[in-house]
Formats: sequence, C-alpha cells, structure tokens
Amino acid sequence: MKRYNLSQIMKRVHNLYNNARAKYPTFSDALRKSWKMAKFNVQVTESIKDIDTEKEAQEAKKQEARE
Repeated sequence: MKRYNLSQIMKRVHNLYNNARAKYPTFSDALRKSWKMAKFNVQVTESIKDIDTEKEAQEAKKQEARE
C-alpha cells in the first residue's frame, strides 16, 4: 500500500484554495486536485526509479561485453 504525506497534501490544499479561488472555488475541488497531484508525483517517482534501474542494467551488460 502506498503511503502519502498527508501534511504536505493538506498544505497544498490550503495553498490552492487560498491562492487560486477562481480555479478551485470550493475546498473539495482543491482537495481533489491535491490528491491527484500527490498520486501523480508517486507515479513519476516510481517511473524514474524504473528508468534508472534499466539504465544500470544496460550499462552492466555493456561492461560485461567489453570484458
């Protein structure tokens, strides 16, 4: 199960609600957007880790081929 930093999510909600009232007129709209942003950040972080491990595997194969 993924864990999210709820404090960071709620801070973002308050910032969105207070600073972008035109785009997020209700607190629930800001909360919904903040959760989407948090889930997207987790997805991006996981994909970056996958890309890094794939690059390391390719570099290891190249190193073995040279030897």
